[in-house]
Amino acid sequence: MYLGKMSMHHYELSGKKPSLVGVGAIYVALKICEQLKKTSLITNQIVTKLVAVAQSAEPDIIETS
Repeated sequence: MYLGKMSMHHYELSGKKPSLVGVGAIYVALKICEQLKKTSLITNQIVTKLVAVAQSAEPDIIETS
C-alpha cells in the first residue's frame, strides 16, 4: 500500500498507466519479501499474471518497478 501511495508522488511515474504502476508496486513488494524470507516468491506463473493485469511487457514492469 505504501509503495502504491508513494508512486503517486513520483514525477516519472505520473505518465504511466495506473495498472502498470500498481503491478510495479506489487513486484517491488514481492522482491522485498524475497529478501526478508530468503526464498524465491516470484515465479513464472506470477510474472504471467502481472503481465496480464498490467497489459504490458515484463521489461516495462521491471523498468517501472
